Amino acid sequence: MEKIITQDILFIGTCIFIGAIAVFFIHWLLNRSPLSRWFVASEDIVASFISVPAFLFGLTVSTFTANIIENHNIAKTSLLNEVSSVRTLLRISKTLPAEDQAKLTTAIDDYVNSIIKIEWPLMTEGKINDFNNSMPLDNLSTVSESISSKNYGNHATGPRIESAIQSLHRERLERLFLANEVGSFAKSPSIFTLSLLMLLTIGLLQLRKPQAMKIALTMGTLCIGSSMVFIFLNISPYHGPISIQPSILEKAIKY
Repeated sequence: MEKIITQDILFIGTCIFIGAIAVFFIHWLLNRSPLSRWFVASEDIVASFISVPAFLFGLTVSTFTANIIENHNIAKTSLLNEVSSVRTLLRISKTLPAEDQAKLTTAIDDYVNSIIKIEWPLMTEGKINDFNNSMPLDNLSTVSESISSKNYGNHATGPRIESAIQSLHRERLERLFLANEVGSFAKSPSIFTLSLLMLLTIGLLQLRKPQAMKIALTMGTLCIGSSMVFIFLNISPYHGPISIQPSILEKAIKY
């Protein structure tokens, strides 16, 4: 499992703190506040009302989960396309004269190493905006264009090189876009609002049993908090317990 970074610890700690505050606040609101009598008098509506926030919360969580699965599938496809393009360039390099072969393989190695050692760790931490250096890919593009412009008796070499380079540019942009998903969940107010409404309705179901209310609120907070932490940890396909790793890209240049 990938290491937990600072923003994960902060989010989990914030969830625990907010959850504890929510439990105490709702328990106080329903039992000791000036509005507690009004809630008791209105408890007949609780059974029908609880389905509304429960449905909306479930819908919101399922939407985030579906987005996580979709982004992971896109990221896997993108990585495989990137590996395929690198392998295509390596195969082409073997058909070139020694000088051009050396230039192309060196440019490919530099590009792949920059992804694995610099770009991917920043993607993992959601700090990809700190890395605006596209020089390795630009250098690979320059070398490839220089080679494709030459005629080695195989007219298919140039188009194959150009197609592979275009694929690398496209897949890199895809990676950077998906990496920026880190933190988008924490900025969404809907799931936090619905979580509070869920806890409120759980408390309303135990209006006449204060002790049972504490247990129900605590269990509800743990269930809601677990869902939110799981979504947050995996919102980016490049970070979290089910994150995508670049090992296959590293292996591509070793064969």
